[in-house]
Amino acid sequence: MKIVDFPVLATERWTLARDLDNLRFDVLSARSVADRLRHRDATRQLAELVSAESLQCTLAHLGSLIEFLAEVHAEMTALHSAKECKKS
Repeated sequence: MKIVDFPVLATERWTLARDLDNLRFDVLSARSVADRLRHRDATRQLAELVSAESLQCTLAHLGSLIEFLAEVHAEMTALHSAKECKKS
């Protein structure tokens, strides 16, 4: 699918950056919860309580999140390379 470039207003850029920051903080919060559960050795109890469907759904969402962040990282790398080429 062809992606069309369109101008983004400064306020929209700020909103997008803020949304990404919120996403990062949500991930850090989730990591903290996971660490706390791991510290309490709750994996066995959770394995007995959580449905397989729920866990699979959560893993699918995480996979989508990782794909998105990988796309952002690839774009950052490309932009950085383009800036380095312009300097040369």
